[in-house]
Amino acid sequence: MPPEASTDAELAERTRNVPSGRRGRKVAYALAGLAALLGLALALLPARAATSVAQRIDGLALLAAEGPWWNGEADVVYRGIHAGRLAWRVRWPALLAAKLRADWRLVRGDDALQGHLQRGLNATEFTAAGRVEAASLNPLLAAYDIHIDGAFTVVRFALSSSAAATDWDGALRWTGGVTTYRLSDRTTQVALPPMTARLGAEQGDPVLRVADADDQTLLLTMRLRDEGWLHAEITKRFIDLAGEPWPGAAPDDAVIITVERQLRLPPR
Repeated sequence: MPPEASTDAELAERTRNVPSGRRGRKVAYALAGLAALLGLALALLPARAATSVAQRIDGLALLAAEGPWWNGEADVVYRGIHAGRLAWRVRWPALLAAKLRADWRLVRGDDALQGHLQRGLNATEFTAAGRVEAASLNPLLAAYDIHIDGAFTVVRFALSSSAAATDWDGALRWTGGVTTYRLSDRTTQVALPPMTARLGAEQGDPVLRVADADDQTLLLTMRLRDEGWLHAEITKRFIDLAGEPWPGAAPDDAVIITVERQLRLPPR
């Protein structure tokens, strides 16, 4: 005959009779096994899992993803523009400091950028450095009737954000080259000299100051404000370089024109 079923009172009595140390070890073994299963499941997730994260950014898509999510690669497309092939690798030692860090590299033709993205309990940090051909930026500049030649070197770029503040820091170089722009129904083409730029922050807004690479005379100051509004201050030296000599007497670094314009995203 089969044994009689245990009553609830009997089961409770058996549980009380199990030594507390043994119960603790059983719970620890169960949690360790669960953690191992979760770790294995995460490790086996494909890089395609990252595409769901990218979809949260309007117009951004990761295509043709390969590899596991922690060491994968994918094509980056933003609003129909192919930005390049992105590769990333999670750095596990950062977890010991309660941080999730991934090193990344983006390559497209002669363009190459690399850096890291790090997320901690209270702050996020993003860095970049590398080289970008001006031709890669012209699809974005076309919305403003601007076309440039040459190449940009991102010496450094760092963005750190926390609940307290957002900090921007960076340095940029441009080789100079032929620039074409359209103003007042007139197209102008000029050869601009090499330039340098410094990125900083004022009251949380990113501010870029562009100078002549030769004598560091200030040419242009741009500040990006809320809702994508760009505030630009243009100096006399830059106006002269653009082929529109300023008739009045003023120092080369004097601000002559101030422009406020809302940036436009490229069409999908």
